[in-house]
Amino acid sequence: RTVRLVTPGREDMAVKAFLQPVLDRDSQMQPSPLGLCREERMLYLGPGGVELLPRETVVADGAARYEVRSTRSVGDGHHVWAILQRLEDEV
Repeated sequence: RTVRLVTPGREDMAVKAFLQPVLDRDSQMQPSPLGLCREERMLYLGPGGVELLPRETVVADGAARYEVRSTRSVGDGHHVWAILQRLEDEV
């Protein structure tokens, strides 16, 4: 699907990427000062040559916005693999 990459100091960019919820044995429920809250994590697989900056780049998929947490180049630099975490909806 097409997502929008937003990085401070750079022009927004639309790219084709694969997004999928992270499904592992660990719960996506994490403790917070107000009790347990859902920590929605997504796997991102997108084109190489597009730098994603952890804790700076935001991936916008429609109304959902995800912050890049970690990245890795795969396939001899042809693709970028990243873990994203959903940002709280703005009021």
